[in-house]
Amino acid sequence: MTVDTLANVPHRAPLSTLLSRVSAAFTTEFERRLRDAGFPDLTFSLGTNVLRFLRPGPVRMSSLAEMSGVTKQAISQQVAYLEAHGYVTVEPDATDSRAKLVRLTTMGQRSNEAAESLFAAVERDWRQRLGGDEMRQLRTLLEDILGRIKLSR
Repeated sequence: MTVDTLANVPHRAPLSTLLSRVSAAFTTEFERRLRDAGFPDLTFSLGTNVLRFLRPGPVRMSSLAEMSGVTKQAISQQVAYLEAHGYVTVEPDATDSRAKLVRLTTMGQRSNEAAESLFAAVERDWRQRLGGDEMRQLRTLLEDILGRIKLSR
C-alpha cells in the first residue's frame, strides 16, 4: 500500500480509521527508507517488538514479550526471523537453563542506528509538510490522549 492510497479516506471516517491510516502512512514511509538504507528485510514491527529493547542487551526472550506487549509465540517467531537474517543471536542463559538470551549482532546495532536516524528524518519531513505548529499540536494532543486513557490488554 502506498502513502497516497492511505490518504484516500471517506468523509467523516471513524476515528479508528483516521488513526490507523496516519500510523500506516508513517510506517510505510519509514519502511521504504529502511529498505533504501540497506535493510530490506526489516519491518517496523520487528524494530518495535524486538530490536529497540536489545540495548545494551542481552535480553531474555520472555522479557521481550512482556516489554513489547505481544505473545511469547510472536516474539519467538520474530526473533527466529531476525536470527536467520543476522540481526540477533540467541544463546542459553547461564543463570537459567530454560531461558534464552537475545543479543544484537553488529548488523543489528547498525539497523538500530539507522532506524533512529530514519525516524527523525520522517518526522522532520512531516514537520515540513504539515508545519511546525501542527506537528507540535499533534504530538501534544496524542501525548495528552495517551496520558488520559488507560490502555487495557
